[in-house]
Amino acid sequence: MTEHDPKANPVDALRTAAVPHEHTKRHINQLFQRGYDQYGDETDLLVEDIENFFKLSLNPANRKQALESSMISEPSVVALLSSLAAHTVIEHEDLQSTPPHRLQLVDDLSELFANNILGLIRESDNPTLYQDIAEFLYQKPHGKDSVVPGRICTGIAERPDLGGGLYAEIPLASASRKCLYRNSENDDTAFETKFTDNALYIPLERVEEEYLEYTEDAFEHILTLQGQALTDDQKAWLRNNVSYVSERIDRFFSAGQEDRIWKDWSRSSRKLRFLIETVQEAPDSTAALGEPVSAEQLRAALEHHPADERWQQSFKQELSSPSRIAGFLQEQEDDSSVEIDRSGRVNQYELSSRSGSAKALRVDDLEDLFELPCLAEMDERLQEEKPVRKDLFSLVRLILWLPRYQPDPDLDRVVEDIKDLFSRWPWYDPDVTEYQVRYEYFNGTSPSGEEYLPLSCGNETMQRYCIGRDVCDYSIYQSIDFPDEMYARLD
Repeated sequence: MTEHDPKANPVDALRTAAVPHEHTKRHINQLFQRGYDQYGDETDLLVEDIENFFKLSLNPANRKQALESSMISEPSVVALLSSLAAHTVIEHEDLQSTPPHRLQLVDDLSELFANNILGLIRESDNPTLYQDIAEFLYQKPHGKDSVVPGRICTGIAERPDLGGGLYAEIPLASASRKCLYRNSENDDTAFETKFTDNALYIPLERVEEEYLEYTEDAFEHILTLQGQALTDDQKAWLRNNVSYVSERIDRFFSAGQEDRIWKDWSRSSRKLRFLIETVQEAPDSTAALGEPVSAEQLRAALEHHPADERWQQSFKQELSSPSRIAGFLQEQEDDSSVEIDRSGRVNQYELSSRSGSAKALRVDDLEDLFELPCLAEMDERLQEEKPVRKDLFSLVRLILWLPRYQPDPDLDRVVEDIKDLFSRWPWYDPDVTEYQVRYEYFNGTSPSGEEYLPLSCGNETMQRYCIGRDVCDYSIYQSIDFPDEMYARLD
């Protein structure tokens, strides 16, 4: 049998990155070395890639996209960049006393690592990789009955007779209770796991879900071994050279966005926002904001509301019954958006929009606009690339609606102020900028003749830069004090 060698063999590298607990410290160090070998002496490129990986991890859409299409094709590089980026976060002077598992930034890197690795497994067309994962996930607890001959997972099979799709095949002699998945929490007789031919068949989708739950531990293990491998000088080198990470953390602190740094910094607030959003988007026949509803109605609304993030899925599981929803809302009763009426036989809960809770943004200088996380993302992109017209139009349109330029903008003043703002970017040309601003000013009306409104958080253009509305303290329409005319137009 060929020796397992993550340094020389890309498939072995992927196996090691996927299930690091099944491999030795030496194998994981070989995985790191393979990653370093991809860069040779190009330390500047390594720094650039660490920063880019960290930047990608900040956006939920990027983390999710890695599942559909892996962003990095070499598993050793995924492990290297994610762990070095995480150690750069950990080494920040204000975070050195914080355990890594309490850092949201490390959690974001962990998710991007996991999704990229699973994306590579999907793309590999190598079923033995799924076998390795299934064997680790579904092995029996260690004890006298835990050792069985042969493989725990004997194959990944297409089974049309079981309803179609791919299944992990676990012989009954090797199976543990962890192999059993029910169709419903309340139905002990209906199983997604199928039994036939003396084996259990687990839908591959379930294997992947279980695997993603494990990957937090997987990344923590990789992170620990990377920390043991790094010398004090190497950690200092990360602090001094991977400057984007430190600068971004400093900006989160200065903007009061501690929830982007620390995990569950505002856990209750985030969960309550999600519950309010659930009611807001539910059919009126189920529940509505500003109307008394029962915990049973709220449970019905939650049942049908999508949960894209893992924390949202976990939160929905936490609130698996009306009594748990009632308990959660009683804990939130001090929040101004929650009112509880206990006068009847069954408590009624009235949830209101938290529209007034967005953090205010005072715009004394146009550069203050970059306190908005979406515009900060746009700023970073424009530091590296030439602009597209839609981005410039969006920014100029927002500026033109600021109170200082309304109701009758002094065009010459607008042009000079925007030229001064645009000069921060390397592609800036004063003549081109003046032409662009004047063009947008004279062409910024709809076919009906009304002036275009500034783009909202929900606009497709801004979504490209959105960090996630559930974690953002700002709202463009609520944080900026626009003129009354704009809000009247919205109404």
